[in-house]
Amino acid sequence: MSTQLKKMFGVLSAAMCLTVAFAATPELPEAVNGVITLTGEYTLTEADADAITNVTQFTLSDASTRIIFDLSDGASLHVPGLVGGAGKIIKRGSGTLFLDNNTIKTAYKVTNGLLVEDGELHLPEQLANGKTSDHYAIELNAPGVLFMTGSDSYGSCRTVVNLFSGDGMITNAWAVGQTIQSDDGTSDFYGKIGGSLSANYVYPSSTLNLRGTESTFTGAFMSFGTIGLVKVGYDASEPSSMGRNGTLSLIPNGGSNYGKFVYLGEGETTVKTLAFNKWNKANEMTADGGVTGGLVWNGPITVSQNNGVMNSLIFTGEHTNACEVGGSWTEPAGGTAYVTKNGSGTWIFRHHTARAMKGVVDVKEGMLQFESLAEKGTVCSLGLSTLTCQNILGDAYDDAYQVPYAFVLGGGTKGEATLECIGRASVTNVDAATERPLVLAGAGRLKTSGLWPFSLKGVSSIAASPCTITLDGTNTLSTLSTVTNGTSMLSVVKEGTGTWTLRDVLDFSGALAVKAGTLIIEAPDTPYSFFRLSINYINSNFNGSTDTCIGGSEFALYDADGIRRNVELSVPATTVAPAVMLLPGEASIDEPLSKISTPSWFTSPSLWLHNFFDEDGGSTFLTAVTSGAPSYANTSSWVTVSMRLTADSPSITSYDVMCTGGTTRRIWGYEVRGSTDGVTWDLLDEKGTNYCKLVTGQVWYSDGSSTVTGVRNGFEIESAPAYEANAVQLASVSGVSVAATATLKAKGTVTLPMLTLDCANGNGTLDGFAFADSGVINLVNFTPGADVHNVPITFTNTDEAEFAKVNSRNWSVSVDGIVSHSLRVNISADHATISTVGTLIMLR
Repeated sequence: MSTQLKKMFGVLSAAMCLTVAFAATPELPEAVNGVITLTGEYTLTEADADAITNVTQFTLSDASTRIIFDLSDGASLHVPGLVGGAGKIIKRGSGTLFLDNNTIKTAYKVTNGLLVEDGELHLPEQLANGKTSDHYAIELNAPGVLFMTGSDSYGSCRTVVNLFSGDGMITNAWAVGQTIQSDDGTSDFYGKIGGSLSANYVYPSSTLNLRGTESTFTGAFMSFGTIGLVKVGYDASEPSSMGRNGTLSLIPNGGSNYGKFVYLGEGETTVKTLAFNKWNKANEMTADGGVTGGLVWNGPITVSQNNGVMNSLIFTGEHTNACEVGGSWTEPAGGTAYVTKNGSGTWIFRHHTARAMKGVVDVKEGMLQFESLAEKGTVCSLGLSTLTCQNILGDAYDDAYQVPYAFVLGGGTKGEATLECIGRASVTNVDAATERPLVLAGAGRLKTSGLWPFSLKGVSSIAASPCTITLDGTNTLSTLSTVTNGTSMLSVVKEGTGTWTLRDVLDFSGALAVKAGTLIIEAPDTPYSFFRLSINYINSNFNGSTDTCIGGSEFALYDADGIRRNVELSVPATTVAPAVMLLPGEASIDEPLSKISTPSWFTSPSLWLHNFFDEDGGSTFLTAVTSGAPSYANTSSWVTVSMRLTADSPSITSYDVMCTGGTTRRIWGYEVRGSTDGVTWDLLDEKGTNYCKLVTGQVWYSDGSSTVTGVRNGFEIESAPAYEANAVQLASVSGVSVAATATLKAKGTVTLPMLTLDCANGNGTLDGFAFADSGVINLVNFTPGADVHNVPITFTNTDEAEFAKVNSRNWSVSVDGIVSHSLRVNISADHATISTVGTLIMLR
């Protein structure tokens, strides 16, 4: 095509487009009583100002009708009449459009919404307090700007929108802060919200996803419905999806799934406040990690007592990266929050000294990891567990809804749930809780992967159907005490490379399967090897100072023959260590270094801990604590000495204590505890206030004698743990199996009532077990054929007499749980032999 033809074609095309434009914009119809009804598409410019001066209403007759305001740069147009109906309002051009009608709250509520493509659009000024302008949908395309409804005189005017979208800007032209309210729809807004806001409300039945990250408004940010944020922001100093403010408030007000926050970003840390602040006592509040997760909430979490002190909080999400709760936590003084973990994503609860959660932690789905566990009433990652009750929402706390457990595991719709203690590498703590039981509502996994010991007492089921708890992790110092069925049959599975110990009452009737690592079964007759003296009250301060000195001469442990067994114990070079880290024959102060006021005493031969075990009544153990005189009410003031006996020590049956210093610096109150592993401690004896004899000299508390050595009576104690001495561990189990490379170990006398052999994959090691006089050998993966099968299995520390109980035919044989009379099993230290019984024919 020649250049001239191209020019002619361009002119013709332009003329055709001009004709189409004129055809799409007919003249406005005549107004009837001030009302103009439009059908089709109409374009108004600044030149039409006079023509619409007396128009009180534009009615868009159907969904395809559009009224377009196309204003040139620097131009403006005021529209005094209401625009309503079924069509759409479009703002084009860089000029400014003022929609001035403020006679009714539904001004400019057109079914197909309002689109700002460019320039500015100003919603009406509202002249009376509480006025609201409602809109079905507002779409803002950059560089378009929407100025909210408002007033220079009233602060409660609202711009109410069902659907927000686009990437433009929302701001405020008024001196007084106004409110944005999203209503009854799901909105995705990528733009910026600025100006002076009194509040940003996400109302019930509404979902508002703020995907822009540069909003600068500072008004209150409240979610009555669901709010999604791409960027929470580190603090209130920087722009974010929720503006420059420090608090995200979740406020359910009727209905379900209200008061919800969903994180839409890809990871960040914030120190803002997350406030659970219900306006309706019957609703839960939810924090959702979204898709990617990675949100670290290190700011405070607050739970209000509006509409009652009983609250329900949900942490959920399908996120691929863990979200964290790292800040403080406050709840109503007389109430509590029931905390539920849902969704497949992982939430981590970090340790915080102000984690005042008081209720149940319910892990229904996915994984909840935590850094620390402590006794009931002591702060740790999972709070205090002091007001544990059912998930009851409402007014006052009611004792009728109390529950005897602190943790729930399983019961959701996404399979097995996991509760994992990951520990804190920076401290030498023991994560122990004897008064925070755990119950299974379905399949659950209890995992320990931290560096330091873990101990939990009490596991049972509240499920209607049989369920399983799996013990997992890499930790080698994990203990579980008291495992019982509860409402349904409970099974126990051991996985992971770590070591778990089961002790106390083990009365569950499901199977016990050791698939990996080591599982130790501790019997009631296991003697203590660790002991602890906690001094919790003395009768004076030292030199009248706030520091407290405790003078002592000896702490003695005796066997049944009256021979002292904790003689010449050494003190580790670390000086202060948790008991579980002690080697045989060592003792330590089981306290943090910060608690000791005079560290130089650590190296003083005449004052230090080894004097407590040297059988010299004239030597002194003297230490001072910075927290004042030891008292019952202040556990942080207690001074605790831990010790581990030598490996060959027999059972301990009594103890006593000697003090020096006459009636001053004397121990008046103390506790003595024993442990088989340095993790789980049993109370053996305690003495209350003013127990010591008020005499001078070297005094043994037990009988007043000044003799250090020799045969002594002392205070009687039980050598075995303080639980049912007649308990027969594993007496009720329906199966015991040990996979190849795994180990099941007995500590004390543990009798097996049955044993499962895997004939195809081999079996692991059983260490130190006895066998019942009669029982069952169950074969799995057994293939009949050969007359003799040799199956790998290893027994260590097992007497030949125990093997004879099985080999004497008092034990029956079953295959996959079905009794077989044609098979016999003989066991030895390194294998099991399965043979076929011959057929006996009798002739007469």
